[in-house]
Amino acid sequence: MEDEVQAGSQVMTGAKQPLSWLNSVLAVAPVADFWAFRWQECGLIVLNLLVLAGLTLLHLGFRPLLSSLHSNVVPALLMLRFIEQSIELGWLVRRQAPLSLLAVQRYGLLSLWLHMAFAALIILVSRVEDAHYWALLMLPLIAAGFRLQLAGMFLITTVASVLSFVEVYVFFLRRPPMHVDEYFEAASMVLVYFMVGMVAWLLAQQLRRNAETLAQTVCELQDTRDRLLQEEKLAAIGRLASSVAHEIRNPVAMIASALATAKRADVEMPVREEFCGIAAKEAARLERVTTDFLTYARTKAPERRPVSARETLQYVADLVRSREEETMPQIIVQCDPDFLWSLDAFQMHQALLNLTLNAIEHTPDSGRVLLGALHQPDRACLYVENTGPPVPPESLDKIFEPFFTTRPRGTGLGLPISRNIARAHGGDLILSKNLPGQVRFSLLLPANQGTE
Repeated sequence: MEDEVQAGSQVMTGAKQPLSWLNSVLAVAPVADFWAFRWQECGLIVLNLLVLAGLTLLHLGFRPLLSSLHSNVVPALLMLRFIEQSIELGWLVRRQAPLSLLAVQRYGLLSLWLHMAFAALIILVSRVEDAHYWALLMLPLIAAGFRLQLAGMFLITTVASVLSFVEVYVFFLRRPPMHVDEYFEAASMVLVYFMVGMVAWLLAQQLRRNAETLAQTVCELQDTRDRLLQEEKLAAIGRLASSVAHEIRNPVAMIASALATAKRADVEMPVREEFCGIAAKEAARLERVTTDFLTYARTKAPERRPVSARETLQYVADLVRSREEETMPQIIVQCDPDFLWSLDAFQMHQALLNLTLNAIEHTPDSGRVLLGALHQPDRACLYVENTGPPVPPESLDKIFEPFFTTRPRGTGLGLPISRNIARAHGGDLILSKNLPGQVRFSLLLPANQGTE
């Protein structure tokens, strides 16, 4: 019984070997993805359409001169193939969903053998000595070089070579006597077929290696970028933590020192009240720092609605003018009253107020602060401009960093908060002008959020 099983196993193994060999011969070369295959196939179809159109025009052009071209079968077949290839090209271009890898391999093999079958059909029905329809065999040779492994490419080349001899044999079978020089020409074409197939295969191999190298390089660059981004995030967190600790440590130290002094028994009441006041001021300062930091860290998604840009700017200007200060630069609002834009009015008030207070701090008493808006073709621009000195060159790279400030009482969060609000709206905050007597910060808002 065991001998019978072993014998049956050997028979099945022997039967599978030819199939395994055939599968290896027809194995499709690796495909990166459907989209790469689609454009490759589209290029081959366009090339085939050009060949079909050229052969059809040659057939019709030389038809009055050569009696062998009076048949209507060949141009009809060429036109039918042209229409079929045009439909296939349109299907590939319009297709949105990708095919599976197995479907791509089957489609590639089917398309390849259909090219071979049509070329053979045209050659056999043309009944023309020295028929030049062999040009149709060049396309499957090129396609085989890109789609198949080396063994498969040699198989397609061998089939094309056999077809060349078959064409000569069939023609002289119908019209003897046979001319040996025609077989010599067919043998010369075999060399051309193998050369075209090998060149296409070598080119495909080189392109595939270049694509793999490029893909590997892209992966390495992406990994490097991810590592750099992670390191930059960690560095930014470290800088932010250091800044927060610095801003909190000073008020806490002042509060602790003031309270320690105030509770001493030998301190008189007026001095004690003074130190309690210092502690209260530092506590208020600490509250303002933490509030600004939370605002910076938790910028909410804006609730947009169409609002008047002029009313938004005027509200901020009136809010600033209500401050009881001895000196105040002139506040001017310039904006078209019909200018509407879709934004979160509350958040924009906060952003513009930060910019305006910052501008006032850097504007001389006789200067002015201008609040304006521009409706550009692709975006809106709300800006705050003052007549103070320009931002120093050494500070340009730091002005949007949290806790960077040149003012003794500033928290350094006004500009970062305003920029976060602008970015939450899909725009940005930039220093658009930095000249003596003209410093402008612009809130840029994208056009797709606007409402005319």
